[in-house]
Order: sequence, then structure tokens, then C-alpha cells
Amino acid sequence: MGAQCYTSRPHRHAVNPKWNFSCHFFIKDVYQDVLCLTVFERDRFSPDDFLGRTEVPVATIKKEQDRHGPLVQRLLLHEVPTGEVRVRLDLQLYEQALPL
Repeated sequence: MGAQCYTSRPHRHAVNPKWNFSCHFFIKDVYQDVLCLTVFERDRFSPDDFLGRTEVPVATIKKEQDRHGPLVQRLLLHEVPTGEVRVRLDLQLYEQALPL
């Protein structure tokens, strides 16, 4: 999300890993910000293998969550022949306090 980046721990020997990974991002503009996910397979003695990437506009998360609560969605991975990730997205917006 912009310059904000989180990396999960790798899963060893898993064909269909479940990360159970959560992170928090600061949203600057609900209608412009985009959450980007990139997936790699970790290799011990060679560069990590790129498995794909996908994006979710924050505005889409907000719209869907307003109707149904936290969004659980399958996202197709791009730039690769096949692949998908299943994510649970929960958008919590807080107003920034103005200085006194």
C-alpha cells in the first residue's frame, strides 16, 4: 500500500499454504489507495520464484464491507498462467484528530 510493505513468514513444504497473516495499513485516500499483494515461493539456494500479484482498490473493500462485513474473496494472481489467493479484508476507518 504505497510505501507501506509487510512480508509474511514463509511456509515450508506446503503446496497450498495458509498464512493466517494480518497487517495494518494507514489509508491516505479511500478512493485512490490500492492494496497490492505479491506472492513468492522461497528458494533456499536460488532467487525466490515469483508466483503472481494482484491488487484490490480500497474503495472496493469499503463498498463490499458496507454491505456484508469483512470481505472474504478469491483473487486471481496476474502475470502468471494460474494461481489465486484467498483473503479476508477488514477495513476500519478512523478519523484523524485535529490539533487543538
